[in-house]
Amino acid sequence: MQKAQKIWDNLSRQYFNNFNDNEIELEAVENLYFAWPIIKKFIKKNIKNIKGERALDFGCGTGQICAELNSLGFITTGIDYSQGMIDVAKRKTDKRIHLYLGDSKKVVEVAKKEGSFDLIISILTFPFIEKIKPTIKDLHHSLTKGGYLCFAVFNENWVHEALNNNVDYERSPGSKGIKKLIFNFGKNRKVDVFHRSANEYNKIFTDLGCKKRLEEYPLFTKKFITKVYPKMPKNISEYMILGYQK
Repeated sequence: MQKAQKIWDNLSRQYFNNFNDNEIELEAVENLYFAWPIIKKFIKKNIKNIKGERALDFGCGTGQICAELNSLGFITTGIDYSQGMIDVAKRKTDKRIHLYLGDSKKVVEVAKKEGSFDLIISILTFPFIEKIKPTIKDLHHSLTKGGYLCFAVFNENWVHEALNNNVDYERSPGSKGIKKLIFNFGKNRKVDVFHRSANEYNKIFTDLGCKKRLEEYPLFTKKFITKVYPKMPKNISEYMILGYQK
């Protein structure tokens, strides 16, 4: 964890912290405008009385999704293992949002002290965790019975195309396939990234007794993908969004 924490702390200083409070980084734009609407629709369909419900954004980064959850009426918590990200989130978000430094063990600790979560959201955090099963088990343990865990990861079809077109990804030394690659934020800011299929996630959650409630692949608008990802096909989603109920 310490190595990954250092990488994300450096990224927060070099990139994510270089925006004014009224500005937003590209990665957050993609999450807010293409992943979040699917998740928000899922929330409104499945949680009818939001006020007083507890929600967690796991891997909250600079806090944009925490702000969205808070605006919906959730008692909102954000957890991230980068102190730099938490510092930015504290500066940018409502003081009512509870923000903590830590990984999935911190989630378990907070759930034990403050109450289990009715909803856990995680957008593009799982791909940067090498050993995902223990993390998912901790999140599952921290959910209320009947609670929901909804997350977005990279779509494997997008990753194949991106790798072939030299967009964002590089191969790790000696690696084959796409299970472990290097994600390049630009200017030599790189971090390991791990890809898993829908079937792999389904098995983990099925083994935990969860029911799948969502699987979607939202496309970028033609204008956005032409401007930001001109090398990429317009009919493949960057995201795979899955939702499960405990």
